[in-house]
This record gives sequence, structure tokens and C-alpha cells, in this order.
Amino acid sequence: LSRFEIKPQANQDMAENLQVITDFAEAEQWFADHTDQKIAVYPLMGQSMLGVALATGEDKLCFIGVEGFITESYLKDKIFELSKKNELIFFDIKKYYGMLSTDAVNRYFDVLIGAYLLNPLKNDYDIEAVASEHLGMMIPGWQEVFGKEAVDAVYAKDADKIRKYCATLALVLCKAKEILEE
Repeated sequence: LSRFEIKPQANQDMAENLQVITDFAEAEQWFADHTDQKIAVYPLMGQSMLGVALATGEDKLCFIGVEGFITESYLKDKIFELSKKNELIFFDIKKYYGMLSTDAVNRYFDVLIGAYLLNPLKNDYDIEAVASEHLGMMIPGWQEVFGKEAVDAVYAKDADKIRKYCATLALVLCKAKEILEE
């Protein structure tokens, strides 16, 4: 069981290659360029969707925020379109069923379910634990980074920090899928 013999890696800024998209035309181009791919999706949810972090690999991370012509509805529609053509990776996918095509469920991977299937006796599953146990990455939890403040308040105060955090989680999902499927 070599997958359980992972040595923790030193923390690094995994979101250093993050592309932040705030322009509608750039968002359209990103979605047009990413069809028939494996994409990790991490929606940032507060009172409503504030944006989405997307990872297609080590150096391909983006965060598309809700602002200007990029609306919550637009992002949900684009995720729905992605779900028709791409293999999508989520954490706790049931939260996002409303924005996914029901015709393509065989192309979805839920990291939470994968982690559970490998260790069903564990009490609690979160992305940070999956990163540590299966990837050897030490990622701080939400409360360690942002405290107990509401997501909306944190995003309004420090959008760059939360974008990088979400992109890091999307990258963890992307990497974890490969390990959990073995």
C-alpha cells in the first residue's frame, strides 16, 4: 500500500500560477479553451456563489469571480456546459448537483466519496485531510487561515488571499483524483 507511505512535502505557494479572470471576454475564452479535459471545480460559496476556482493541472489554475458581467447565473451555466463535455472533479458533489448535467454523471468524480471508500472508518473528511493523507501536502484549514468570519466578509476584505486558497484546494482535488483512483 505505497499510497499510504507519502512523506509530507514542504508548503509552497501552489497557487503561484493562478490566473484571476475578471473580464467577461477572458472568461468566455477560458471556457472555450477547456473542453474535453479533466477539470477540478471548487465553487466559492457564501450567501451566494462568489466565484469558482478551476484547475486543469499543476500550472493551469484560474479563479473566475462574480463581478461585472460575470454573474452567479453565468458561472452556473458555464459549469453546466462544462459538465456536458468534461470530466469534472468536486469535493462533496451533492452540494452542486443543481449546476450539473444529469446526462453525464459517469464523468464526475467526488474526492470526498473517494476518500471515504479508502478509509470508511474515519469520522471526518475535508480537503485538507485528503491533501495530508493522500498527497503528503500540508494545507491549513479555513479557520486557520480566515478565522470564524463569514465567507462573504473574508472575500470582501481580502479577495486575493481567498482566491489563492480556493485555487490551492482546486489543485488538491485535481491531484487527489489521480491518487484515489489507483
